[in-house]
Amino acid sequence: MTATRNLEQVALGGIQLTTARIVVAVSIFIFIAFAARFFSSGEMAVVAVFAILSGVVSTLCGMGLPTSAIKIVPELTATSQHEEASGWIANSFYYTLLAALIISVVLFVGADRVSLYILKTDEYTAIIRIIVLATFFYAHNDIAMLLLQALQDFAGIGLVTVITNVTQVLVAVVLLPFYHLEGYAVGFLAGAVIGYGVALFRLRQFLKPAFGKQSFRRMFEYSFPYYLAVIARYCIVRSDQMLVGLVLSPAALGTYFILKKIISIFILLIDSLMQPLIPKISEIKSLAAEKLTTSIEASLRYVALIISTVVLIATVSGRIIIWGLGGREYTTLESLIPYTILMISIIPYSVYSLFAVHIYVLDRPVARLRYEIIVGLSSIIMPVCLGLVMNLSGIAIGRMLTFVFGAMVTWRMLQRHIRFQFAFRRYAGFYFVWLLLLTGVILYYVFLQFQLITDTSAFIIVTVLALAGLKLYIKPEDIDRFQRVSMVLRHVFGFSRS
Repeated sequence: MTATRNLEQVALGGIQLTTARIVVAVSIFIFIAFAARFFSSGEMAVVAVFAILSGVVSTLCGMGLPTSAIKIVPELTATSQHEEASGWIANSFYYTLLAALIISVVLFVGADRVSLYILKTDEYTAIIRIIVLATFFYAHNDIAMLLLQALQDFAGIGLVTVITNVTQVLVAVVLLPFYHLEGYAVGFLAGAVIGYGVALFRLRQFLKPAFGKQSFRRMFEYSFPYYLAVIARYCIVRSDQMLVGLVLSPAALGTYFILKKIISIFILLIDSLMQPLIPKISEIKSLAAEKLTTSIEASLRYVALIISTVVLIATVSGRIIIWGLGGREYTTLESLIPYTILMISIIPYSVYSLFAVHIYVLDRPVARLRYEIIVGLSSIIMPVCLGLVMNLSGIAIGRMLTFVFGAMVTWRMLQRHIRFQFAFRRYAGFYFVWLLLLTGVILYYVFLQFQLITDTSAFIIVTVLALAGLKLYIKPEDIDRFQRVSMVLRHVFGFSRS
């Protein structure tokens, strides 16, 4: 009965979090589509500053304490050590609150410098100060939600997430037509304050100070590896917008902000596809190495097929997708080229994620920290070096090369557990598909630049090229598997003759 109840709670928590994410994603996309029609690309850079600062503050002020709490608090609670568990929650909350306050005060005082470095002018100093206030509440709200996760309060996480983001969007949309950028900043401040208040209410019984229970030194020493991992993960996934702001123009940052919002959907899709693999890899972990090799080869093959198809559609439909989110201003060749590169980078990211999931299961925790630090450093160096020379396209190429490098590093680390080799002849068809796809995309841009082709014609040409390549790539055993899956689906939905 207890096990069944636990499974039901996990399932319910997953549904609540998924629903909250969908609501938040829809509300944010509506706001961005609305704001992009009001703001120029340079002004959209001010919107991007909030995403940059909130990511930096939440990453730095956490110090790995909330991540440690997610691991420790359920163990303490399960062994009836409720006082110790409350101590971890309270101390994590107050230590991170102090860190967030210090970082935010520094940013508030230096708002003119932040505006000058990222927006290349100090005329937005007043707005940056409002954004810093919103960042303080929003960043520590992220910490509070991690602590709610440690307490397994998934309903609270969903409630705080929805209230924070929906309030931000509603207030900003109402004020934006009248007060322009100031209205946006005040709207996001209001949402952050209200959401933070809800988080405090959910945590209220655990916020009694208990500094004598665990010292900061002890907690920080335990949490430091998690802190490094969080920083490395930030560099890999979220640092690119900050790099664009530092090395390129505000207009470039505004454009990249729009493109990154689109790409982030596909990154989320990849991460969602990888998570279910963890228990399956754990299940076959004790089997022979040949089984693991077969598993990773099959996963790599089908991930490549699925992701390449999605990337094909999203790449060819790039102008339509970008227009829907940002408007006609962002559908120029200067936006489409980095968009295409970022889209293609999803392929090596999926391979990197696949190998990383296997390392997570098969190796020690320190192995994960090692490759994330290496890849995290490369995600700073490569985009900056190429961005200084090739602008947004250089940033995008740097991101793609980072994921290629990450795939190579994780593949090398995986060799200690699985003797896996890339069979280049076996994947020759896949490379041919991508050669055709890239050829089609290049032709698409050339024809588009000289107005020799329409979007519909380009879609047909590139799709035919890719399907021709897929026909060469798909093997008879693949067709057999697809036919068996189709037969099962027909039977399930009542279309089978039997």
